[in-house]
Amino acid sequence: MALLTPVGAIVDGEATEDTPRLRYVVGSALGATLPTTALLEAMSEEEARSVLAALKAGFGPPGSAAEATGEERRLAEDLWHVLSAATERRVRDLCEKPDDLDYSRARSRSRQACRRAGLFACGDLGTAVQMTVEELGLRVRTPLEDPTGLAELCSHPAIADLVDLSTSPEYAEARWHRQPGSRPPGSRPGSRPPASRPSGSRSTSSKPPRSR
Repeated sequence: MALLTPVGAIVDGEATEDTPRLRYVVGSALGATLPTTALLEAMSEEEARSVLAALKAGFGPPGSAAEATGEERRLAEDLWHVLSAATERRVRDLCEKPDDLDYSRARSRSRQACRRAGLFACGDLGTAVQMTVEELGLRVRTPLEDPTGLAELCSHPAIADLVDLSTSPEYAEARWHRQPGSRPPGSRPGSRPPASRPSGSRSTSSKPPRSR
């Protein structure tokens, strides 16, 4: 993650061919650049906890600043000066529930969003599940190829969330529905669709008519 303007995703490694795993990695990285995930994905845990504590102290319910450190209070004051009135109201609405500013919960939601973006990019549930297993270090007793393998892994919330998303009508509509103007499968970039003949029209010949 690079906190630039706009936020950038940094992906390292060697990519010699287009594979579902590569698409998952790129999609997940791009998901990390979204406004809802960028700070949590780019910052260290210590930095993120400090920012969340400052938000809670500066914009949370009365008494929220009691446990804040001096540095966190100074950060909250800086935010008061730089946020517009409309943005401040929005931030206060978001900070009404202090539990939503819990780092572990926020981090879990951020990773969930990135995994969903990876699934959307690769379009392959098996790849997304395998990448999540590797990310979380989950113990796999039964191979995914086994009919019961995925069912066992669904006991973990992260895997169950991917399965729920992949089987939802919203996902199918967004992932597989071809938008107007998009290229059909198998077509080459820059190619034109075949011209259709108007109804009732006759074919014409390029040869000149013969005189009798």
